[in-house]
Amino acid sequence: MHHRAVPLTLSSLLILAAAPALAGKECREPTNPTTGATLVGDPAARAAAQRGLDWLTNATLAWQDTHKCFGCHVQAVTLEALTVGRANQYQVDQGKLDAIVKGMLELPGGAHGKNGFSYHDEQLFEPSKAFGGSAFAHYDERVGPRLRTELVKTAEELLAMQTQEGAMPGSYNNQPVATGVVQATTQALVTFRQVHARTADARWLVPIRKAEQWLTLHAKRMSDEGGALQELDHAVIGLVAAGAGSGDKLISSLARVIEKQQLKDGSFSLSSGQPASPFATGQAVYALRLAGRSDGDSSVKRGTAWLLAHQQGDGSWGGGGFGKAEAMWAVLGLVSLDRVSIDVKGLVDGQRIDGTVKLTAAAADNGGQGVSQMALLLDDVLVTSACGDKLESPIDAAKLGTGTHTVDVTATAPGGKVTRRRLYVHAGDAFLHEVGARFEGGKTVLGFRNLAPDAMKAKVRVRVLEDKGGKGGKEVEKAELSAAEGPMAWTFAGKQGGRFKAELSLVDATGRVRDTEELVFTHDTWEAQRASTGDVAGAVNFDGADLANTEVELVDNKGFVVQKSVTTRSGQYRFQNVDAGKYKVRVKKQGFKDWEADIKAEKAAEAAAPAAAMQAQ
Repeated sequence: MHHRAVPLTLSSLLILAAAPALAGKECREPTNPTTGATLVGDPAARAAAQRGLDWLTNATLAWQDTHKCFGCHVQAVTLEALTVGRANQYQVDQGKLDAIVKGMLELPGGAHGKNGFSYHDEQLFEPSKAFGGSAFAHYDERVGPRLRTELVKTAEELLAMQTQEGAMPGSYNNQPVATGVVQATTQALVTFRQVHARTADARWLVPIRKAEQWLTLHAKRMSDEGGALQELDHAVIGLVAAGAGSGDKLISSLARVIEKQQLKDGSFSLSSGQPASPFATGQAVYALRLAGRSDGDSSVKRGTAWLLAHQQGDGSWGGGGFGKAEAMWAVLGLVSLDRVSIDVKGLVDGQRIDGTVKLTAAAADNGGQGVSQMALLLDDVLVTSACGDKLESPIDAAKLGTGTHTVDVTATAPGGKVTRRRLYVHAGDAFLHEVGARFEGGKTVLGFRNLAPDAMKAKVRVRVLEDKGGKGGKEVEKAELSAAEGPMAWTFAGKQGGRFKAELSLVDATGRVRDTEELVFTHDTWEAQRASTGDVAGAVNFDGADLANTEVELVDNKGFVVQKSVTTRSGQYRFQNVDAGKYKVRVKKQGFKDWEADIKAEKAAEAAAPAAAMQAQ
């Protein structure tokens, strides 16, 4: 099975454990970019981001102490800024971070209230849950799983509000902090995505696809006709969360439309004719980085320079209550600048590699000390490293093998501080990704992403077979769909009850089958599924870091592979609809020693496999 396990998010820039193999080459003297280089470190921006982060933290705690309630965007967007800042090596006071989280949990309107996130436990449920869920998703991704229970609960509450078309109601409009349907749908999508990453529960892939389908249609109109800046920003954030890479045509088009709204002085305004805004500028810079713009790109540099020039001495950008909103997005725009800027050319996120491509990378230290070493890792295995701030290497698709692969470019600053930029690329006939199933309204919806370009004029053939212990049986239904690039779905409406295997095949214009994916599902309510089968779940890591995009197999006592899975961006995997019995969990990854463990599955229970701590070969 070939899956795109992780969409590119700001986690692509976060600090991960450096591979031990990097220690093989000792580079002592850091290199600073030469005068005139396109990528130059910006210590002033790092310092400004830290001042803004400190001011925002204290202002939010003061607001929380005064109002003693959950304030929707106040704590939620601040928490996003703090987690992004922490991931990008800024100083974040743990006690203050915990205090904001506690307020979001315990104060009136908080997640632990009788109605979950809300305004004083009584109203504004949709915007409160959308803001709160997105913030908890950022925390879960970058800090850890402490809030998993609240994250999943909030996601379930948001799911109950999702329309059949995939959007969120977005009934609350309070400019500029709450802007309606696009923002609410994006926040729900971010929440759903991280719930899937943390639980590896394939049921969450269906609401993700539905939200992506709605957002894609809306974004295509905006890419052709233009749109409000905030809607453009949120469309980028949402589509990236759904799985679109910076190389996606729609993402690239949206980024260009955003850049057209940038004013001559580098700023952005909330709408045409309005004055320049730190809120709008920070949010646009944040979205542009997610869309693949590097720190050296003109739009990002000019937006950053404007934010620096208009920051006040205390770290804020304005006064009064609105000052916090200004600072939240201004800070998010700045703290998306990591300790080291890494610019990669020759390869973009989501690219399909055919033949050999030449990757070149440059780095610039935003701490002002220089870059001592760069390295390239493919699928978490060191390929090459070089002293200094530049790196070049060919990547041969034929040697990668069919599937989705991670490409990591790392840069080491003095003191061993490592920054990593991660891209996902595809090689060979890997087209159908993230196949999920969810029973709703008496039907089972199969959702998936199709990566085959429209020019391929492909079809997706769907077969539903009876299933017995992972082995296919009698065919009960089949269909053929025109393959549309991006999110797709198909609905099985057979008689309720029974377990089945869905077989999805991508067939090109010549009739050749190019990719086949399988998924076992039970065509019944979640309660009925849990009563008759169990789950097997676990995590995979290497040297303390989560290993994404890693193949895991569930093997029965006769040696038959019952199911296959791929770890999520949080290193999690899950096998669902598993018969009670004894199995082995087997983890395979090129460049690492195979790992396996015995596990016993039981009905109506989750069997937790021991953590797979991988070892390099």
